[in-house]
Amino acid sequence: MRVKYRRGFTITEMLVALGVIILLVGISFTSYRKYQCSVSLKNGVNTFTGDLKWAQQIAIQNPYPTKATPVQYRIDVTQTGYTLKVFQDKNEDGTYAEGEFYKLEKEVAFPVPVVCTPAQIVFMQAGVPVNAQGSPVKVELILSVDNVYFKQSKKIVISTTGAITPEDL
Repeated sequence: MRVKYRRGFTITEMLVALGVIILLVGISFTSYRKYQCSVSLKNGVNTFTGDLKWAQQIAIQNPYPTKATPVQYRIDVTQTGYTLKVFQDKNEDGTYAEGEFYKLEKEVAFPVPVVCTPAQIVFMQAGVPVNAQGSPVKVELILSVDNVYFKQSKKIVISTTGAITPEDL
């Protein structure tokens, strides 16, 4: 008498193995998306903080000295990015007009899921942020990621003395 050996897997065993693989892929995908969003937020905060410090340093060095109207080192922040500009506002209306000195230093977009509170930051030669009247002012910017996988915000604070510090919320 011959003994028959079973060869291969049954359809039930294959479906169970496939189900386990799909479950593991689903869990790892959501974890990976959270990690991607976290890295994007950290990258956005670090890049923005570095550019703010760079703009502040350029304002202190003042490579465009004038006697009449002081030069502003301006950062215009939108939800999706920011621009760094050197600007001499001779008519003091806050906008560029013919005959005023203007130079675009840098234009940066935030990483895709990151958004920021819109603001306008102006550094004068002392390196502190100032308001329209020229008085030192504290600036708080909030960068955030808010989607299905990840919700987190970080704050960048520029104090009246010019210290730039990122903080967790």
